[in-house]
Amino acid sequence: MRTKLNLAFQFKENGAHIFTDITIFRKKFMALVDTGATSSAFDLDFVKEHLGDKHLHLLDDKAGGLGSADILMFATELKFSLGEAKFKQNVALIDYSHIHQLYEMHGLQKFHFIIGNDILVNNKAIINYQTKTMSLELTGLKPKK
Repeated sequence: MRTKLNLAFQFKENGAHIFTDITIFRKKFMALVDTGATSSAFDLDFVKEHLGDKHLHLLDDKAGGLGSADILMFATELKFSLGEAKFKQNVALIDYSHIHQLYEMHGLQKFHFIIGNDILVNNKAIINYQTKTMSLELTGLKPKK
C-alpha cells in the first residue's frame, strides 16, 4: 500500500526545487524533497522553538552540503508524517541560517525540513514529474477494505 503526496516545484535557472507537505508539531509545513541528500535534516532553531533543547543530543559527525561544510549536528526523536506515512525516528538537526540566506538570495521559499534518501529509499519513493506527485510505501499498515 502506498500514500500519494502532491509536489510543488519552484523553478530557477539552476533547476527545480521540489517541495511537499510535512505534518509535524500538529501543523502542516513545506519540506524540501532532496534526492541528493543522504539523510533528512531538520532546522535546529525551528525544532528548538517547539521542543526546547533538553532532548537534543550533539552528534560526533559533522554535516556538509548546501554550500557549507563542518556544520555541527544534533539529533532528537521526532514524530511527523508525510501523507499517510507516519514516522517516529531520530532525525539530524542542523543550523539552517546559511540555507535560509541562500534561498532568500535566490527568491526561493523558506523551509525547515529536508526530506533525504534515508526516507525516500527506505519507503521506496516514486516521484512522478508529470503528475507532480510522490508516492511512498506504507509499512506496517493494513490496506483499507
